[in-house]
Amino acid sequence: MDFKFNEIEQEIIDLMHDFCIKEVKPIAAELDEKEEFTMNAREKLAEMGMLGTYIPEEYGGAGLSYLTYIACCEELAKYCASTSIMFSVHGSLCSWPILEFGTEEQKQLWFDTIKEKKYAAFCLTEPNAGSDAGSVRTTAVLDGDEYILNGTKCFISNGPIAGIYTVLASTKKEAGIMGLTAFIFERDREGVLIGKEEDKMGMRLSKTSEVIFDNVRVPKDHVLGKVNRGFRIILQTLDHSRAGVGAFGVGIGQRCVEEATRYAKQRVQFGQPVFNFQSVQNILAEMEM
Repeated sequence: MDFKFNEIEQEIIDLMHDFCIKEVKPIAAELDEKEEFTMNAREKLAEMGMLGTYIPEEYGGAGLSYLTYIACCEELAKYCASTSIMFSVHGSLCSWPILEFGTEEQKQLWFDTIKEKKYAAFCLTEPNAGSDAGSVRTTAVLDGDEYILNGTKCFISNGPIAGIYTVLASTKKEAGIMGLTAFIFERDREGVLIGKEEDKMGMRLSKTSEVIFDNVRVPKDHVLGKVNRGFRIILQTLDHSRAGVGAFGVGIGQRCVEEATRYAKQRVQFGQPVFNFQSVQNILAEMEM
């Protein structure tokens, strides 16, 4: 049985498509080449309500399905994978864990704060810890009503442009993965520093950098979920975000088919477009599959 989005969901996806054609596609290659990040796309996406696609209405979102949000990631990826990454990190890796694990007070606070602070980022990876989250060396030490965070995160998408960070730190080093805690806090806290920005081969418009925490003080009520139970939160967040990674692949692949088909119809050899040759048609058919 074929799946169909409902009328409102399809309108949102169509709106994203129109936005990409008018606002993203014409400038994507130039901006990616120059690594010239602009907040214009983000501001327009926010005005359209796209950044809160699946967030419930009581927290300022559109209250649509997560699948609709993933379809929007796919649509963006067709025209600019970098913008789609920024969109997905913001929505999947920062907003989703707040919605799933935050208290009512945290949801009310942070969804309003995210709107104000613009982009969000997810700080897990370190020079010696990525897939092996148990090797996290960033520490969070309780001092009265605050935790003091120290450590360096690397390869953080949205790192230099985010106003909010979700951070995994060790609060009980001897316990390994059972001593990790998730925090959420603002970038403008004293001691939060941006380190080296990565010079990447592709998706260069998506800003990626080190994020350094130097005696950053974070209130206890900024803990997401329970103390020493952050590993579960991070794993579930990563699992949930995988759909976005698949959406990037589908979107980029679909654009490849469209561009290859367009070129095959324009390229003339032996007095006719190469699209007419069966061997080229076979290649395009395999791409579509």
